[in-house]
Amino acid sequence: MATYVCSDLHGHLELYEQIKDYIQPEDKVFYLGDAGDRGPQCWETIKTIYNDPQFIYIKGNHEDMLVDAMRDYLRPSRRFSDAYHLLARNGGMRTFEEWEKDENKEVWMQQLLELPTFEIYHNAQEQTIYLTHAGFTPYWNESRKDTYLPLDEDLIWDRDHFL
Repeated sequence: MATYVCSDLHGHLELYEQIKDYIQPEDKVFYLGDAGDRGPQCWETIKTIYNDPQFIYIKGNHEDMLVDAMRDYLRPSRRFSDAYHLLARNGGMRTFEEWEKDENKEVWMQQLLELPTFEIYHNAQEQTIYLTHAGFTPYWNESRKDTYLPLDEDLIWDRDHFL
């Protein structure tokens, strides 16, 4: 069994299909976010990766923007909010429109909201590898006194990486 990591397909389902053609059925792929927006098959790419048992889907900043826009849209008083406009400015208008037509839109919002923001992988050499969409700067976590954990904001948005 091999393990792979990829990210940022941005609506290019054909790239996902190339990955599927390359990997073996027993292989695993950590997908580090940004499945939708910008490309020709935005919403379909998100749903396909989410539903593929070989893929471990980790939230990226585009999923974060999408969920924020979804939440605002589902509030009766705020259909098209600042969150929607931020998503649209970053290539997500078509993704949002396709989600809006999905009969399970509330379920999808919850599923994307609950995506993990990081995974820990131990390779064959027993090295610990932290997999995130963006940065990983550990902070003292008050709820878990035994460890340092990063803030979710850093995991999906940070561009200043901790070495």
